[in-house]
Amino acid sequence: MVVTNASIVTKSGKVLVSRQYVDMSRIVIEGLLAAFPKLVGLEKQHTYFETENVRYVYQPIEALFLLLVTTKQSNILQDLDTLRLLSKLVPEYCMSLDEEGIGRANFDLIHAFDEVISLGHKEDVTVAQVKQYCEMESHEEKPDQPFPTGQGGGGVGLLRWRMQRADESMVPLTINCWPSVSGNETYVSIEYEASSMFDLTNVIISVPLPALRDAPIVKQCDGDWRYDSRNSVLEWSMLLIDNSNRSGSMEFVVPPVDSSVFFPISVQFAATSTYSGLKVTGMIPLRGGSGGATPKFVQRTQLIAQDYQVV
Repeated sequence: MVVTNASIVTKSGKVLVSRQYVDMSRIVIEGLLAAFPKLVGLEKQHTYFETENVRYVYQPIEALFLLLVTTKQSNILQDLDTLRLLSKLVPEYCMSLDEEGIGRANFDLIHAFDEVISLGHKEDVTVAQVKQYCEMESHEEKPDQPFPTGQGGGGVGLLRWRMQRADESMVPLTINCWPSVSGNETYVSIEYEASSMFDLTNVIISVPLPALRDAPIVKQCDGDWRYDSRNSVLEWSMLLIDNSNRSGSMEFVVPPVDSSVFFPISVQFAATSTYSGLKVTGMIPLRGGSGGATPKFVQRTQLIAQDYQVV
């Protein structure tokens, strides 16, 4: 499942709380939420509907709506399970389920939503666990009691893992770009191919363009595109790349220009698994020796492309 947005709105469409989980412009999010009251069937108590690009999953909570906006490929059963969990959390943080009550607890609700949804995916948590995580104290709140860094006061080394092989088959996402000039136009064809090792989320392929008066003419695109006129960049985005779309392409046309203008191509993406496969299997109490109970913990695994370019 990929949840792009979780919100609480009134039946007239006023947004009280909204949390975004994918890279999407504010205008797009506002448009999706503004369209919801016009499309929703008020007689239904717990349901969903789809538009051309997204799916709305919602549940009435008194005079309000708890709303998830997801991709159409998202698993509807998981989406409904996420919605049910959020609907149980809202009354835990709001004294009253109206505009005033939601407004007073909006930051608490956002923190709770973040414990349930990470990068668009549901975490395996319960209501009790979410409340516990949100109530946990942080050493940043108490600078006079810094976080312990070791038994003797010395620093603790950070575990690092490095892959030495230069094997192209291990590259998570391959990008190919072929510009060609024909008459008074430059035709640009871009293709991507993703490795089967990872399911990639929030993929953005940014192609530099020459300064243009108008947006480029996009002939074909697997996914979504956006022209950033201020930075002269064409952004090609996919919310999720999995087994259903391991490869894709985009074609666009601009005025004649040297092919070097379209490089370097910058790529952003994330994944919930890593090359190393390292996992935390247990924790040992800092004090109390082995006689104490094993601490409970939650771990999140994430792979992020910090600097990924095609030159």
